[in-house]
Amino acid sequence: PAMIEAALLRQAGLPSDRVFISRGCARCNGTGRRGRVAAFELLMPGEELRAAIERGAKIEEAREIAARVGLLTLREVGLRLVSEGLTTTQDLMTRLPAASA
Repeated sequence: PAMIEAALLRQAGLPSDRVFISRGCARCNGTGRRGRVAAFELLMPGEELRAAIERGAKIEEAREIAARVGLLTLREVGLRLVSEGLTTTQDLMTRLPAASA
């Protein structure tokens, strides 16, 4: 499993030299998790994106503009959390919408 996690992190351009695997203990009831971490997308549309939306641009163009100005998708945010050891790829993939995974 660690090879899959490392490959996903490399694909996203994130450090893959350390892959965290949840183990579990008495304090976490064997889940390997304690507490919660929020993962979200936040888009503050600038002039270029507003203009594209107003002229009825296709979603692909809007996504390209958003990515160019720095929007991280939910998948990208999740993979960053994986690389920091704050969640696992298993948790990420079970919680992402199917199109994002």
